[in-house]
Amino acid sequence: MELETDALAGEAVFQSYDTSRHQGPRGYRNRLATVASAYAEAGIELKNAGQVNAVANTSGDDLAWSVAELHAAMTANFSLHRDAEQWRVWTFVANRSSDAHDAAGLMFDFFGSQRQGMAIFNSNLRDTQSIGGAFELFTYVHELGHVFNLYHSFHKSLSTPPAPLGPNNGYGDLSWMNYPSSYDSGVRAGAGHFWQDFPYAFTDDELRHLRHAFHRHIVPGGSDFGGNSALINPAPSPEALVLPGAPEDPGLTLSLGGKQVFGYGEPVMAELRLSRTGVRGDVTVAAAIGPKGERTTIVITDPYGRTRAFRPIARACTGHGPEERTVTLTEAAPAVYETAYLGYGSDGLYFAEPGAYRVTAVHTGLDGARTVSPTRTLRVRTPLDRADQEVGELLTGDDQGTLLAFLGSDAPHLTAGNDALQELIERHGDHPLTAYARLARGANAGRHFQTIGDGRLRIRRPDITESVTQLGEAITTSRADQDTGLDNLTLNAALRRLAGVHAKAGDLERAEATLDTLVTHFHDQGVPAHVQQRIRQQADTARARIRATAGEQPDS
Repeated sequence: MELETDALAGEAVFQSYDTSRHQGPRGYRNRLATVASAYAEAGIELKNAGQVNAVANTSGDDLAWSVAELHAAMTANFSLHRDAEQWRVWTFVANRSSDAHDAAGLMFDFFGSQRQGMAIFNSNLRDTQSIGGAFELFTYVHELGHVFNLYHSFHKSLSTPPAPLGPNNGYGDLSWMNYPSSYDSGVRAGAGHFWQDFPYAFTDDELRHLRHAFHRHIVPGGSDFGGNSALINPAPSPEALVLPGAPEDPGLTLSLGGKQVFGYGEPVMAELRLSRTGVRGDVTVAAAIGPKGERTTIVITDPYGRTRAFRPIARACTGHGPEERTVTLTEAAPAVYETAYLGYGSDGLYFAEPGAYRVTAVHTGLDGARTVSPTRTLRVRTPLDRADQEVGELLTGDDQGTLLAFLGSDAPHLTAGNDALQELIERHGDHPLTAYARLARGANAGRHFQTIGDGRLRIRRPDITESVTQLGEAITTSRADQDTGLDNLTLNAALRRLAGVHAKAGDLERAEATLDTLVTHFHDQGVPAHVQQRIRQQADTARARIRATAGEQPDS
């Protein structure tokens, strides 16, 4: 395998780690471990494709990187890149991720011929004092494992076909593909015990894949991530995907909320709510409960009875640092929420055809116990007329699904999707679902977009006027009739995003007024009291962030 590495100017690339710095198992101490040595022991030779290329940043900006920006940078700057199977991969050492603020690393390439690019985020490694340590080595090896089509130890049952889980539902694996902070053998748990026991190796099942998988199932650019990442083929079932044997947690309940009936082509959103029952008193849970995190899986059964686990376009690796962000559910604050876009993921469109879909979520707690939501039925309506048919078709391509998941992108490989959304706006500007095209276009216009060209960082600045126009029209359409335009979850997010765009332009008065509109709109709609309380909290959080950014002190 050839590795081509680029790094932002000032960001160092990992070299080696002396294992004598911690008390690991006998036979693994006093070794100089590198990424190449870890893979040599697994039977794979890594070669550097030249020297590390430093990417000059003359802008002075220190901006986080989105998945869309990373992919655009790879296609522009990876000299060995081809949309084909090849033993080559691009590594980009950046500062931090904008999609997952806690991410230490990310295998981000889920487009076309997948698994050809990975990123390392040094700012997050610095925040956890991991630069030069075992965690930095671990991050590189772990992300390259995803490039070779290996799942996380505790997610192997979600691969196609499902792979067997290791001890304690995979959390007991002493593997490069586990998370040290999630390690739990049933007897010993936590990052400290992981590093005391870790033999700097993959498990036997992982080695069988790395050494003996069919060419297409392992080579970058071959099978899509998660496809054919196991050498067995048991018959998959919803029960196997959702409940791989762990006990359920009586102290928590999980529910799926949001709209239940969608137009043809309409993006499908859901809200996850993880609540304490009071049986165990206060409960500490992971702060991130959406499918982009590591602890929640959503299973979708289509109108034909086919069941798939939802796989987001990118799932950042956030849990292999020393700490995972948590929150304690109490009587005063009994629940944590997260909104998820389920319409499009790494397997493509999940709600492409009219009919009834059954959706179930399962959350794995910090102690390994599972909490399963009641199954929720969602319906996609048949197009009512020719306009509905055309609008739905303009919204349901792979490029459009990616743009809706990312809320827009400048990436050249998504040009056809951007053209389709623009055509939708121009030809069907009055159709309610056009609000989603305006949302994606407006959100993207309201932020920077960075990529790499000729060894230099290039930044497209926000277009505030275009952003306010597109977001404003999407919001106006949706507020006029609660049964058309953006669903309530998306409308809420759109109003907060518009407030942020106004603040970015220095118009704090309009930013504050937009947040006031957020609160009053849903109050006037008569949504339940607990939902109104959550919306007020969201508005207050956004208001504090805007004032802090502007140099003002938030109200006490």
